[in-house]
Amino acid sequence: MLHWKDHAWDQFKRWLIEGVLAYEIIYDSFESPHSIIGIEALDPATLTKVFKDGIFYWIQYKDVKGYERILYDSQVIYIKYEDTGVSSRQSYLERLIRPFNLYRIIEQAQVIWTVTQSSFKTKFTIPVQGMNRAKGIQTLSQAMNRYKEDISFNVETGELMVNGKVNLPFNKEYWMPQNDNGTPEIETIVDQGPMLNDSDQIKWFKNQLYEMSKIPASRFDKEAQQTWFGSDPTAQLREEIDFGRFVTRLRNTFSQLMLKPLKIQLALSIPDIKNDKRILDAISLKFNSYNQFEEMMDIEIMTKRIEFIGAIKEGITIPGEGEDAEDEPYFDSEFLIMRYLHMSQADIELNEKIKRKNKLKKKGKKDEEGEDEGETEEEGGSSETEASDDIDSEMLGDVEPESSETTQA
Repeated sequence: MLHWKDHAWDQFKRWLIEGVLAYEIIYDSFESPHSIIGIEALDPATLTKVFKDGIFYWIQYKDVKGYERILYDSQVIYIKYEDTGVSSRQSYLERLIRPFNLYRIIEQAQVIWTVTQSSFKTKFTIPVQGMNRAKGIQTLSQAMNRYKEDISFNVETGELMVNGKVNLPFNKEYWMPQNDNGTPEIETIVDQGPMLNDSDQIKWFKNQLYEMSKIPASRFDKEAQQTWFGSDPTAQLREEIDFGRFVTRLRNTFSQLMLKPLKIQLALSIPDIKNDKRILDAISLKFNSYNQFEEMMDIEIMTKRIEFIGAIKEGITIPGEGEDAEDEPYFDSEFLIMRYLHMSQADIELNEKIKRKNKLKKKGKKDEEGEDEGETEEEGGSSETEASDDIDSEMLGDVEPESSETTQA
């Protein structure tokens, strides 16, 4: 109904941007519903939550004639990114707008300053004292033609040309005579300001943006030596742990889009559990891990727990009964497994069931082997009898016992 298989990411992204999502649950019958037949999206801005006579319900298009309608809480799915109880809409994106705009302004200002100041400025002072206006303009024009350089850069080919030539002059010399009016002066104008290689100011605003996003800054720094997950789970960064909790909170809130209609449908299908909040609250969603590093971390933590259990069992012992008795572990293995491996009773029972099953398999194999050995022994006995008869006949050879007639003779 929600089409999460194809649009779950789009809905989650929309929720992070807008901060609120709303859907209407549609039943097969409003008077006596038996099943949910559809879920339709609603505009959250048109909904108003009202509490009256101990019941929460929603009013859509409040005070708009011809469009106003009342919806029960069981008909509406409404989730907010930040439910602070105020009417203002706060989303994950809204908290990033201010630091992003500041970072963009500083970045653009630095780029604009660097680009505008990258052009080389030269100041020429040509003395024209004692000259009339026409003579001064002529002298100035001659100096401009003498010292002016035409520099062009071809964006497509990357060629830089000076006065129409590809080869740049290695050096340039100016020879200027001195007269009563003075000597021409050449001065380079350099403006002091931030350059692109000065990135401290940009980094500060960028780090502010990362901090507001709640994403660990180490994930953006390619040159950082530390990683969010190493070979030892104890080396995991604190900010990664906080980020994991933040993602878990987002998942718990977003999962209500599916959990609420699922619980309602379960209560409609099984009326006996309609008022049993213990069963309904136990229903939850399990999100798959988005990468294999979490699984690796779980395995590493489990290995550490097993090592700890072995150390504490062998490290703490009590004297055994009798003089020659060996020391016995103080802690029982089953207690340590339940306490430190965090195995549930269902997991322990499943493990015992599998162990009994394997024992029966081994016992069955032994019984089959015993039967095979018995049959082999019986076959061996008959063969030995036959072999003994063969040996007796061989021992007799051609010797035959005397007949009675020969004896009488």
